[in-house]
Amino acid sequence: MKSTIYYFSGTGNSLKIARDLSSELDQAEVIFIPDVIAGDEVRTDSEAVGIVFPVYALGIPLIVRDLIRKLVVRHDAHVFIVTNYAQVGGGAVSVAASEIKKRGIRLSSAFGIKMPNNYTPFGGAPFEKRQQEMFEKERAKVKEIACVVRAGRPGPIEKPFFLLDRLGVVIFKLAATGMYSSDREFRVDDNCTSCGICEKVCPADNIKMENGRPRWMSKCQQCLACMQWCPQEAIQLGKMTRGRKRYHNPDVELGDMLRKK
Repeated sequence: MKSTIYYFSGTGNSLKIARDLSSELDQAEVIFIPDVIAGDEVRTDSEAVGIVFPVYALGIPLIVRDLIRKLVVRHDAHVFIVTNYAQVGGGAVSVAASEIKKRGIRLSSAFGIKMPNNYTPFGGAPFEKRQQEMFEKERAKVKEIACVVRAGRPGPIEKPFFLLDRLGVVIFKLAATGMYSSDREFRVDDNCTSCGICEKVCPADNIKMENGRPRWMSKCQQCLACMQWCPQEAIQLGKMTRGRKRYHNPDVELGDMLRKK
């Protein structure tokens, strides 16, 4: 079975999941969504098509929504989604499922995996022991997902309980209107060495270096890649991130996250 796994990731959690899935599936190709989103269509003839992404604002990254709106798959494809979240999945599955349905595509299965928190304004990363516990559960869950996909039959659609799911959909719709311009809260402090990593790692091509300092350009995805990968921890978001522990998945390196130009 030929498989294509599209993923979006700022700190590596979704990339890790996508890679682990690819190792469990035959003929699996892993594709970074920003590398293919520029055209009018994103087309694949794979028998299994997965979309792996983090939960943002209890919903989905806007670039994932853009991918779905351009996605073209074969009529009998097993289309599945895998969300990763720090606390709850909110309305992410429902939001993605609605967009998939609008494309005339059947969603065959949907799964959620709890991963370490990487949204620093809400707190630093968990202790390493807790992270390792999550990674062990992630590997086990990936094997379960792969079994469903290989079987080629409709599987579970995993969502939180009804009220949380509905609340998540509402919050996402409200948050999505201001997502792109949310980068106005970013700032850079005197620890900046003008290395330019933030510009290179931004999956939305939202950062330009000017006079040795990053400038955000109001097309932000709120993935926090710029902040999490800054080697000097010089990028802050609002007033709550200074001194808080940064995070990126320990199995992912900076070179894995750089955009293809």
